[in-house]
Amino acid sequence: MTPTSKPRLRPFLELAISTIIAFFLLRVAFLIAFHPGATAASSGDAVTAGEVVHSFWLGLRFDARVAILLALPILLISLIPGFHWRNSIARKIWSAVYTVVYTAMALLFMTDFGYYAYLESRVNVTVLHFLHNPRISLGMVNETYHGWAIVLLVIGLAIGFWFYFNRWIFNSAKQTPITALDRPVLWRWSRGLAVTLLVLFGMWGKADQYPLRWSDAFYTQNMFLAYLAMNPVHYFLDSINSRNQTFNTKKAGAHYDEMADYLGIPPHDRDQKNLSYARPVEPTPAVVDGADLRLQGANGRPPNIIYMVEESLAAYKTGLFGNSPEATPNIDAIAQQGWLFRNYFTPTEGTARSVFCVLSGIPDIDSKSTSSRNPLLVSQHTLINSLKGYDKFYFIGGSATWGNIRGVWMNNVKGLKMYEGDTNLPGPRTDVWGLSDLDLFRAAAKVLAAHDPNKPFFALIQSASFHRPYTIPKDHGSLQIQHLSQAEIQKYGLKSNAEWNSLRFADYSVGQFFKLIKKDPFFKNTIVIIHGDHGLPHHDAANLKEGEKFFGINRFHVPLIVSSPLIKKPHQFNRMMSETDVWPTILGTLGVQGTNTTMGRNVFAIPKGTPHYAFSYVYYDNPLRLFLYDQNYLVSGTPHGVDGLYAYMSDTPKVNLKDQDPERFKKMSSLLEGVFETSRYMLYHNHEKASLLP
Repeated sequence: MTPTSKPRLRPFLELAISTIIAFFLLRVAFLIAFHPGATAASSGDAVTAGEVVHSFWLGLRFDARVAILLALPILLISLIPGFHWRNSIARKIWSAVYTVVYTAMALLFMTDFGYYAYLESRVNVTVLHFLHNPRISLGMVNETYHGWAIVLLVIGLAIGFWFYFNRWIFNSAKQTPITALDRPVLWRWSRGLAVTLLVLFGMWGKADQYPLRWSDAFYTQNMFLAYLAMNPVHYFLDSINSRNQTFNTKKAGAHYDEMADYLGIPPHDRDQKNLSYARPVEPTPAVVDGADLRLQGANGRPPNIIYMVEESLAAYKTGLFGNSPEATPNIDAIAQQGWLFRNYFTPTEGTARSVFCVLSGIPDIDSKSTSSRNPLLVSQHTLINSLKGYDKFYFIGGSATWGNIRGVWMNNVKGLKMYEGDTNLPGPRTDVWGLSDLDLFRAAAKVLAAHDPNKPFFALIQSASFHRPYTIPKDHGSLQIQHLSQAEIQKYGLKSNAEWNSLRFADYSVGQFFKLIKKDPFFKNTIVIIHGDHGLPHHDAANLKEGEKFFGINRFHVPLIVSSPLIKKPHQFNRMMSETDVWPTILGTLGVQGTNTTMGRNVFAIPKGTPHYAFSYVYYDNPLRLFLYDQNYLVSGTPHGVDGLYAYMSDTPKVNLKDQDPERFKKMSSLLEGVFETSRYMLYHNHEKASLLP
């Protein structure tokens, strides 16, 4: 008699489908339970049926990934030749394992509902902090939710899961007299291929170059809809990956007074007990360096702001800093007609880290991943929200799923609208980064030209063309491709002619963008901010000093340019400036009030003679290599201690001066430790959107 058993794929499919159905019902319960407070808990906009459906569709894909992962062991075991579930011992062992897993998952869902009711957020790894005081936490749960009822419910669910797995999923009673050889080979192969594709698509989550990520839930400004789309198991596991990204409150507190002085926090705004760094944005004085640098909008109207983050625009690559005048002629001309900050530095390398810093004003100190990818850091106070009455846009040639940029920007910038080359920006896809800079700028200019002229706007445009693979699109306008000699390539700090022409194409695209927007009426009342997202390795470029190369400062040094018809007179500034300083400086210059909670200052408001530094670090060094520097001196070290002081721009940049100039070394090394510890602390404490304004 032919041995019979459940078909190999049925247990896998039954468990996956039943789990998805259970997740769907729990999402419906979440909607029913919390929908009444959805509007108040989010942006204030009413929740529409279409948005709910979209959140459910996103949620279905999160659910499918979790369900497939849970059922995948069954599928893999079923592929073992001759294996079947008729073995009662194996069936009971697997039933027990899955009973424990699903009971724990049910408990997580119960915790999630209570967590949301209390904090209006889905459960994440921070819930484990309550275990630090288990007696108090369990007492609160017992008094609030009737702990005995929860215990009985969990026991009942465990019994139910046991019967479900033992009597249904792994049950051999429902036997079918089918063997693998009873089916044609083609049928068996096609079935296997279909299941394989189902598993792969379910795990990837969407038809895109980037897989489904937790940040995809933040497709809207309404946070209830984002939370509705999330799967608590998925989100909790995502947050576990970030559990070790820690800070040291004690060390940050030890440097509080020093950092309060350095950040210019007024005495009446200081709060060492709560480590509060909130203070008003400093206004720009009437006269700075003998000139009036305050910017006023035309006809008393707030000016538009276009913020261009240029991929890999290292300072030494540009003509502005001694490279070939043919490298960046358009950017050079724009800088010469506006403001150029010659000593401007990013905290570290990496585009996602830079874009996070633009938003938050905090150095993205995370050695394992970027803060934008950390669900625990998705909420950040941003000075961009001080632009009251502004429409806000984000333009990117590819997908904002990259680096989970969508999550942090949509979650924090009020009223932001995303334009992505992968979805709603027209133009041909050039390479892995989506639209070329030229097509991106053309599309952005078209959107901005159609914008309501009676409302000011803020638009961030993130370029990507000057990046490997250095693709020059078929449509590259009137740009002529050039070929340098090997000697010229080495002199300019390049690796190839492909890199050279890619740099020139990025510059050409910026020039074309300015030609387009200058034709529109809005340009007369517009401020354009341009800076690189980070620098690059020096490749022994001839226009760099030995100390810059030795310490790798070229990796952080980028040009910062402010261009506008509102600027009264072109100017070049030599004062030190960091990426964290951009928004305080711009808002202070515009006279916009706001509450600064992080690391930046309005550099125009820093009293003359008061030192200001740039802080940078190498995120891929272990331990991290830290730097604090001004125009002449640099201290370097690790989180374990500062080991040297160097006159890095002198003729002897490698000589350690810590014993020759102990006072400077002590002051700068202490400040380096303070900036590092305070930045780490701020990353996890900048979500309390504190405001000193009424």
